Amino acid sequence: MSARVVRVHRPSTSSTPRTLADIDDAFDDLVGRACTGDRPALGAIAIAVSRTLLRAARLELGDFHREAGDVLHDFYLAVADGRARFRREDGHARHWLTRIVREMARQHRAARERD
Repeated sequence: MSARVVRVHRPSTSSTPRTLADIDDAFDDLVGRACTGDRPALGAIAIAVSRTLLRAARLELGDFHREAGDVLHDFYLAVADGRARFRREDGHARHWLTRIVREMARQHRAARERD
């Protein structure tokens, strides 16, 4: 039996974000790519922030908090099909994401209250 060698690729340290500003810039770029149709970027965002966005949606939905997953699903569809677009002038992406999800949750709650 021969030993197997497994090589692990590590990104170079020169491209690794070092400050919070660098991390914000990298995340802004990721969200920008997701908003222009980059599906892997959208998947990475979903993995990274869904829990936070779900919590924000639940808070806005009040009595309809169990429908937070529907709101989040609608948000990701809006990003995927270009209806939700992040622009740097909107502030940092992490704030934009929460703001948009909260607004969608408010609209969802208002519609449910009318029903």
